[in-house]
Amino acid sequence: MGEAASVRVGDGGELAALRMEVRKWQQRVPRIAEMLRRRSEALDWSQKENRALRRELEQMRTAPAPDREFLLPEVDGVNHAQICSQLERQVQSLQARNQSLSRTLEVLTEQFAHANEEIRLLRDELARSEALVEGARSRGSEIEMPRAPQHPLRCIRGIGAKSLETLRAAGIETVEALAQLEPALLDDPESLLYPHRTRIRRERWIEQAAARILQ
Repeated sequence: MGEAASVRVGDGGELAALRMEVRKWQQRVPRIAEMLRRRSEALDWSQKENRALRRELEQMRTAPAPDREFLLPEVDGVNHAQICSQLERQVQSLQARNQSLSRTLEVLTEQFAHANEEIRLLRDELARSEALVEGARSRGSEIEMPRAPQHPLRCIRGIGAKSLETLRAAGIETVEALAQLEPALLDDPESLLYPHRTRIRRERWIEQAAARILQ
């Protein structure tokens, strides 16, 4: 139970802070959704282009020799084999691009889900606080607003309420414990942190925690 603070009805400081936090996360969601849309469109186009190149390459490889020059005659000294090699490089380049876009989509999808979960948790907390204030207002009395101290791990950029639950479930309760986390543990499929490994690395939680200890 957090420290209780006597708050007069009408003092909206705590509620205003919660509402501001909700708005902050709500503003993030459309930006993430727009990035998701753009990357999805780029991936769709790249996959279609890749399939078209693969079909063209397969057609060139399987065509009888007399048809090859008809399909793709030698141009400026570039023969059939060289053109096939160029197509192969284009296919490989598109495959690498598709993999990169797929990883980006995975990250954005995770961010989108995280933002919506933070909004849900904050809205629940806000609703409880508003109900407490409204009840006290109807009685014309003062209330005791529970003011839970911020968990030390929340000082790490990127760690919200849902992320904190995951870390605590994995036995990480302090900044020191996070700083001492073995990076190899993130790649263990049995670890509770495994599904979040990309985000933990991208946002450098372990490095942030280590820097906090040295401050």
